[in-house]
Amino acid sequence: MSNKNHSIFKYQNYVKFLRLIKKTGPLIKFGSVNSKSHGFLLRHDVDTDLKQALKLSLLEKKENVKCTYFLLLTSQTYNLLSKDNRQIVKQIIQNGHEIGLHFDTSMYPHYNEGLKKEISILSDICNTKIKSVSLHNPSVTKKYPIFKNLVNAYDPKLFSDKTYISDSRMDFRGKDLKDFLKNYDGENLIQILLHPMHYTAKSRNYRGIAIISIRNFINDYHEQLKLNKSYLKDVGKNFPKILSKKVK
Repeated sequence: MSNKNHSIFKYQNYVKFLRLIKKTGPLIKFGSVNSKSHGFLLRHDVDTDLKQALKLSLLEKKENVKCTYFLLLTSQTYNLLSKDNRQIVKQIIQNGHEIGLHFDTSMYPHYNEGLKKEISILSDICNTKIKSVSLHNPSVTKKYPIFKNLVNAYDPKLFSDKTYISDSRMDFRGKDLKDFLKNYDGENLIQILLHPMHYTAKSRNYRGIAIISIRNFINDYHEQLKLNKSYLKDVGKNFPKILSKKVK
């Protein structure tokens, strides 16, 4: 991974990237793709931390950039059905972005049935029709199904070595992001996958990223329990300090 690519993980450099991509070609949401579409599909798979996704969506709103956020209904670390997270999803939509389904085929023996259920639930959460889907960890599951009536991020028409670049594992796999933009021919659809958890104010490694997500979880936990008088008596404002102590 080149140093130039690595620098994008800092918010101020991500903003520079957004300004560059706007000058290079049009940005298109996945749900708007048709046979005549050309330009850039900027995609965010939200694997672990919905709050980090919201922060990125606000940066993009300020730059008048609209993209597609793919959300998991089977995440181990965030619950889309909670009141607070429903509000975050609403805010991301209000920031001008599309919500798509990030779908884990390994959750279902018959994933077509699972897909229908998850699309229905996500549509209800978003109060809008879900038009697009991206697969979760397809390189692990080795499954790349194509679903009817949905724009699929892994459709061969949108997913090839020449038209796709990803920051998975914070590694662009030998591709240079700026060169990728420069080589845009004005005709193809170019797909760029960037994971919101990778982007922070100081450009952190995975240890720093994990700390941010854990702090977000701690704050959510405290907000949920702070109305409990017994909890406040035992823990109160010292909850984060308790976590730092060794368990005997």
